[in-house]
Formats: sequence, structure tokens, C-alpha cells
Amino acid sequence: MTATETASKCTLPDCDTASTLHLCEEHRLELADLLDNVDFLIVNLDPNIQAGKVTKKAGGQEGGNGTKSAGSRPPTTDTGQLRYLLWELPKNAYKEARDNPNAGQTLHMARIWVGNARNAVYGPEVEEVDHEANQKRVKEEAPPLPTRQLVKFLRKNARISVKSKDINNWAQRGKLAPVTRDPLPTYWPHEVIELHTQRIKA
Repeated sequence: MTATETASKCTLPDCDTASTLHLCEEHRLELADLLDNVDFLIVNLDPNIQAGKVTKKAGGQEGGNGTKSAGSRPPTTDTGQLRYLLWELPKNAYKEARDNPNAGQTLHMARIWVGNARNAVYGPEVEEVDHEANQKRVKEEAPPLPTRQLVKFLRKNARISVKSKDINNWAQRGKLAPVTRDPLPTYWPHEVIELHTQRIKA
């Protein structure tokens, strides 16, 4: 019997949403957003380390970025330990949700490790980012983007972390109007920055 046949609800603690996978749709997308950060964070935690040179996971599995290195050991420094933990995360959120009965625990740890890595790279004081200047610059330069591309764009170009579920929630609540709907909804990046700024100031 396959994982998809046995799963009945999301395995994240305190989530009882029915699901044919081990994560419900909302939490699978959250995991996908977190995993999208991993390669960028690994490189920027230590620019001298090349992404892809990963250690081999316990049990003979590949590390999250897919390269085996059986003789490697976890680094001993805090930043090195964090890189190692990021390497250990899976590469694909859908496969994790489909195949791993403990996918909820994977998401829980990804929240912690990716969050700590973001703080290490950007610094914990998100308020120091000039969101008003970013919003003005992005408004002049950036076209409407689909949700997944928009999340990556804002992380790279505006130094803010917004999740797909945030954008979807704002759209469902009428706070964010799509520019186009076909084949995927697209949104103005500067409008998402404005909503993000309102949230952190609330």
C-alpha cells in the first residue's frame, strides 16, 4: 500500500485537515516555500561553500541538495551546523508529503532552521529594511508575477519573507486583487510589500 493510500490527515501537530498526503495542501505549500530558500541561504551563510557539496544523511540517503559525500562530517561551528541542517532538508515538498509519514516534523524543523538561517543572513531586525523605499523602487521596475515567482522575487530584491499562503490569504480576503488570472493569478509586487509592511507594523 502506498503512502498516498494510507495517509488520512496532515501530520503537522495540531492540524487535523484531511489529506491524501502526509501534509495538507496549505502546509505542503508552506514547506515548498521554505525549501525554495535553502540553496540561497546555504550559499550566503558562507560564500566560500558551494551549494550542492552536501553530506550524506544517516541511513545512506542523499542530503537535501542531492549530492553524496559519505566521508563528510557536520561542521562544528554554529553557522556550519546550520548549513548542515539545511542540507539535510528534502529537495522536493511534494515527494516529502507523499512519501514521509513524518512530513509534519520535517515542516516543523524547516520552520526553525530556515528561520534561523534567515536571521543569520539578514539579521533579526526586519524593521531595519526600508520597505517604503523598496515599495517605490519595485513599483517602478517589477511586472506582475505569479505567486511562487513573486515570493522568490521579494526575498531577493526587497529582503522580505512572504509566503505563498500569505498572498493567497490576502487575495481571498479582498486585500489583494490579481492583475491577471489566466493561466495563473499574478500580483503587483509593490502591493504585496505594502500589505507586508502593514502587517509588521500592526
